[in-house]
Amino acid sequence: MLMKIKKSTLMSLWIFLMMHSGSLTAQQAYTLRAAIDTALNRNLGIRIERNNLKIDENNATLGNAGMLPRIDVNGNVNRSQNDIHQEYADGSQLDNKNIQSDNYGGNVVLTWTLFNGTRMFADYHRLKLKEQVGEVNLKQQVISTVSAVSGVYYALVRAEKNIENINANLSLYQERVKIAEEKLNVGRAAKTELLQAQVDLNEQITSLYSAQANLRSSKIQLNELLLFPPDDTTIVASDSLRPLELASYAELLEGIEKNNPDLREYLLLQEVAKQELKAQKAYSYPQLDLNAGYYSNNTSTEGGFFRENKTTGPQAGLTFKWNLFNGNVQNRQIQNSRIMEENARLTTEQLRNAIQSSFANTWQQYQAAIIIWKKEQESNALADENLTIVGERFRLNQGDVIELREAQRSKENASDRLLNAAYLAKIAETDLLALAGILVK
Repeated sequence: MLMKIKKSTLMSLWIFLMMHSGSLTAQQAYTLRAAIDTALNRNLGIRIERNNLKIDENNATLGNAGMLPRIDVNGNVNRSQNDIHQEYADGSQLDNKNIQSDNYGGNVVLTWTLFNGTRMFADYHRLKLKEQVGEVNLKQQVISTVSAVSGVYYALVRAEKNIENINANLSLYQERVKIAEEKLNVGRAAKTELLQAQVDLNEQITSLYSAQANLRSSKIQLNELLLFPPDDTTIVASDSLRPLELASYAELLEGIEKNNPDLREYLLLQEVAKQELKAQKAYSYPQLDLNAGYYSNNTSTEGGFFRENKTTGPQAGLTFKWNLFNGNVQNRQIQNSRIMEENARLTTEQLRNAIQSSFANTWQQYQAAIIIWKKEQESNALADENLTIVGERFRLNQGDVIELREAQRSKENASDRLLNAAYLAKIAETDLLALAGILVK
């Protein structure tokens, strides 16, 4: 029976070694900064928003707002065959059949709106505001990407650290099995002590399997964000989970108004609505256009009073338009624009309140996480010291297996709680910086 137990122990150790055989693959240490830089350069969502911003920049021009003149070049060539019948004042007549007539001409025309109730200025301002909205949308996508990469990266750090803790505990459980075997061989311990030691060792090996599965899952998620192949296992996180020293609540909250991209977008859209209202009001004013051009027209015919008629020369003038009534369509459009402006203001205020509430809630979570993290650091140090003392007493036969097992459990739980507290603190920290709009500077 003793040989069976020893074979079981060797089998567990063999499984443990097999589990570590995959770690021989060449690996690459990645800092969080490096992971973020890679994501920012490769993320498809960011590239899409950059393209959208280019469109907004292309649209925000004086010409697109109608502030620049329009120049058109026109040309025409026509040929016709007609029957001509003409009667003159002296009673004579002219009849011709199948008379060919040619007409060709061209012109260069300039049209320039000089005044349209300042609608062109409102349109230009609106286009520039939409360009700023595009910049904010790009920042939103960048912050979203950085936040996602940070969260997955911290999960990867936690998974790696968890495996490191389990591996450290495994050596203690292996030593406990070895001591139990030695005690059983010399008759100083019951067989149950060895059996329990073996069960506890197997439990740790099972935990290691689970931890490695979590590690692979975190790497797959990070690979997805970095556009790496899903089965790439070479990335190793090199940063820690130590929380940063953040600014005060008041300082972070003050920065939300000008830095939070969601709020900035709605503030800009509120201004866009104001400019659209101005543009609608401008339709109630007259419009004055400058028209100028150079015209050339030539008509020739084989029969008729004129053989050739040719006109060439410049022309210039002003066109005045003023719509006095259009079935109250314009008034309704102005009323609708006023409602849209009010909705934009109300939506902005609603979002502001939601962001401030979310920030206050996240701040409380962050503060609690920091307090817990500091306490768990103390608990982990105490549990580590306690395990060292109890382990030494067990080796000297001054303590029993129950005491050692309890110390081991206490150390494992303390390590897990510390790791989770640090992870939650980093997640809350990331959320706070994202809400404050300073996760990306």
